[in-house]
Amino acid sequence: MRAGNIDFTLIGIIWDEALDQAADAGVLAGLSWECDLALADKSMLLLGNTKYDVPSGNGTIIFDGVKIPKLGKDQVMQVDCFSPDYLAKPIISVQSVPFIVYDFPKTSLLRKTMVKIQFEGPYNLIEEAIVAYNSLGLKGVATCVDCPPGVLPKPREEMQKVVTAKP
Repeated sequence: MRAGNIDFTLIGIIWDEALDQAADAGVLAGLSWECDLALADKSMLLLGNTKYDVPSGNGTIIFDGVKIPKLGKDQVMQVDCFSPDYLAKPIISVQSVPFIVYDFPKTSLLRKTMVKIQFEGPYNLIEEAIVAYNSLGLKGVATCVDCPPGVLPKPREEMQKVVTAKP
């Protein structure tokens, strides 16, 4: 998915098909490339820096400040590169997988979600959810009664009982 009418950067790498890896500087020495970025659907417009000259020995292609102004589905980007010094193939092309260009507002809405979940049962049945909650750094409050120490804070009422209880 790609937000419509919002600038983005597309970075590509010249690939060595024989080695199935990015072409290194030795393979690309003496080869400069002229690359063009377009949408496969020629009725769709692509704005921004859609041309890039790759210096000799470099395999990175960068199209910066590109935007797709019109919304649509099943869009495919295509990069065509030509090197006057590479005689094996006159033009090397690659296409992206199809994607959707969707409407994206310049401002967004603040979304606040509150969820209250209550679970009664053995700790081992809810342990994965608690670990995920902690590891994702979710903001909010979670409490746990009779959980192993340090898993989650105890509910406020329980904490008050512990603090005010006489030994």
